[in-house]
Amino acid sequence: METMTKEQVKERVVRGYAKRGWEKEMERELVDTPSYCEYGGVGAVLLAVRGTPPRGYALYIPRYRRLVYYDSSGRGTGSQDNIILEGYE
Repeated sequence: METMTKEQVKERVVRGYAKRGWEKEMERELVDTPSYCEYGGVGAVLLAVRGTPPRGYALYIPRYRRLVYYDSSGRGTGSQDNIILEGYE
C-alpha cells in the first residue's frame, strides 16, 4: 500500500494537462472537498487544481483506497489502487 500526499496528487493532475511548463502550473492551489456519509465517515474526496476553468480533478475513495484522475472535461485519465491519501487514512 502506498501513501500519497496532496502535493503528489496535484503534480499528477498538473502533468496531465501541462505537458511543458508544468512547474509553473504547480503554483496553483489544490482544493480538497470531502463528502461525508451517513455514518460520519468520509465517503469520497474531490481534489481540484484551481483555474478558470479548473485544470483537472482527482477523486479519492477511502473505502476502496482508489484514486481516479480526470481531465478538465471530466474524462478519466488514469487510476491507482491501494492508495492511502495523507489526511484521509
